Amino acid sequence: GNCGDSRAVLGRRTASGGYTAIPLSRDHKPDRQDERKRIQEQGGQVGCRQIVVGHSANGPVMLPMGPARVWYTTARGETMGLAMSRSLGDAIVHTVGVSAEPEITDHEVTDADAFIVMGTDGVWDVVDNNQAVEIVQNHIKRSGGGPGWDPNEAATLIARSARRRWSQLSSMIDDITALVIKLQ
Repeated sequence: GNCGDSRAVLGRRTASGGYTAIPLSRDHKPDRQDERKRIQEQGGQVGCRQIVVGHSANGPVMLPMGPARVWYTTARGETMGLAMSRSLGDAIVHTVGVSAEPEITDHEVTDADAFIVMGTDGVWDVVDNNQAVEIVQNHIKRSGGGPGWDPNEAATLIARSARRRWSQLSSMIDDITALVIKLQ
């Protein structure tokens, strides 16, 4: 099951000796059509931050900035936004449509299924599913291609890659956590 904006991706061996990425979960983002509908049906508001880039005869010219968020007002009257549509914590936004209910999926492991990559949005915002599986694949090859490869080292390589990409894009770096589970 999954609840939030973390993700799980399966690395499956191919006939050619490589690996392919198979998503095991779907991100819970407020701009996902089914999630937006559920939030809005419960009275929540979904949208991006807006920045003023100029003025026209009709008023300020605004551009969206950053990810879609579920907006809420704190007890102090501050307007805040949560960039995910499901969350185990963040109880304040459960009143505006954010759900703590996980999305449950099943996957029957086959002999071709080699590993699972799990990561927070700090990984997946800058490393796509195929890139993560490729990082693990390259680590396996550098380790001799056999069963002796270290999933902890593979996870560290994914996290380092994500951090490097964040630092090239922004002075802000999101939380980055990666885990690799060796299945066989």
